[in-house]
Amino acid sequence: MAIGAAVRTAGMVVVVSLAACASNATPPSSTARSFDVRAYGATGNGRTDDTGAIRAALAAAESAGGGTIYFPAGIYLIDPALGEFVVDSRMTILGSGAHSILRVRNDAGEYNLIFGQAAHRISNVAFLHLRVDQNPLGNPHSNINPLTDAENVIQLYDFDGITIDDVAFDEEPGIQAVVLAGPRASGATIEHSTFHFHRGASSNPYYDNSSVYTEAARVLIAQNHFVSTNAENAVTAIEVHGGPDIDVAKNEALEFQIGINVVNSTLGNPDVEDAHAVIEENRLLETTQAFDLWSVTGRTLRDVIVRHNRVTMEQHRQYVNTWLGVTFVRGAERSGIDGAFDRVTVEDNVFDFRRLYTEKIATLEAAGIDAEPKGALHRLSVLRNEFLASPATGLRIGAPTQTPQLQEVVVAGNTIADAGWDSHAPARTRAAVLLEPAWLTDVHVDHNSIVGTGRFGDLRRAFSAWAHPLPISANVTLRNDRIIPHGVMQFSVDERIVNTRGTRP
Repeated sequence: MAIGAAVRTAGMVVVVSLAACASNATPPSSTARSFDVRAYGATGNGRTDDTGAIRAALAAAESAGGGTIYFPAGIYLIDPALGEFVVDSRMTILGSGAHSILRVRNDAGEYNLIFGQAAHRISNVAFLHLRVDQNPLGNPHSNINPLTDAENVIQLYDFDGITIDDVAFDEEPGIQAVVLAGPRASGATIEHSTFHFHRGASSNPYYDNSSVYTEAARVLIAQNHFVSTNAENAVTAIEVHGGPDIDVAKNEALEFQIGINVVNSTLGNPDVEDAHAVIEENRLLETTQAFDLWSVTGRTLRDVIVRHNRVTMEQHRQYVNTWLGVTFVRGAERSGIDGAFDRVTVEDNVFDFRRLYTEKIATLEAAGIDAEPKGALHRLSVLRNEFLASPATGLRIGAPTQTPQLQEVVVAGNTIADAGWDSHAPARTRAAVLLEPAWLTDVHVDHNSIVGTGRFGDLRRAFSAWAHPLPISANVTLRNDRIIPHGVMQFSVDERIVNTRGTRP
């Protein structure tokens, strides 16, 4: 079975990670510095609290200058309310696969994290072949919140070289399962792991969560599986800040409302000139917002590539009537996220909204590409994507009445099929191509295919193109776009836009 596969049976989701196939993983060799937790009093019987024994094994490894803390197969009850387990440089936390389970005891109460770090910079730390079960159903008296009761699993902030490989976070209810973030953080790898989100007890039933949160240089997040159910209201699977050199590849997220957030470095941390972020070959299934790009006020998010991903949309409990493929997030006034964007490429992706046609929706906002930032946007390329049956907009460029300039935008080779079928959506937004009354310079929407198949209702009140940029705009073209069949949708394009070759109503 594939890494992190999710199997649906009788309305339930069963998570099978690579760890399930690694129960016979080889323990550390006798010649390595190995600290078997059972040698320090742990029982692994699922009844006795093993917190003290694990703490003793970690302390012994620290005194030895590092080593492997080994968990043979068993269920190790822990009480993180007594304080986190501290890891230091050159430590490996190793299990023998899915049967090496660290389980939070019943009625543990409030806690912030399970694994933290020594009070200095650490390096070369690994978590391998384990399962961490935070037991949210057995801990009904917690109050999960980001300030006093985050219930994170791994939280490290000053490091060089952290590896998390083949770890099942099952179940994880916290604000984050993994936080690898700090102003000097570098070298974070998270691979082949499973994140099964189950919403825990909280005075805020809609508390925000991100299963993986990083702010570091040299980040690899690959071949992980994120799974939840619509009823659990999981918010974000992956959130990456800063960089440079971020690679998020071949992950799968099922029923998270937001797939991947990409953000430049937060204020207080050093600015990162170029993110060098590549988001590729991920599958974000049954989501509402696939890729959210954020730019902090006074900074520019540069050099982001989103390519070869597949996205399917579904209605969720929190984002009820909004669906966005790639969005340049616009916050409220003084929200701190009105920075600029430069060099963003979105290519060869599939954004599939078709499932929404069978659900009871009343669209407030929907777009395959929603490029309406508060800050300036420079050098955006949208190439060879498929946008299937968005209930409102296929491609949206610019925010109405906003003054920041959108400059050097190329939209080419895309297929936009059946956009604008939902009569509840604002009339103007029911368009395959929507160029808002915004300041557009060197914006070219050329050589795309706009298709109305007739499978998703009457599109005669929708637009193949609605394009009326501000008069200050210059060099905006709609050329050689194929509209199939001709006349299936309306066409409203400002006469100043060059559309003399090919594109017609």
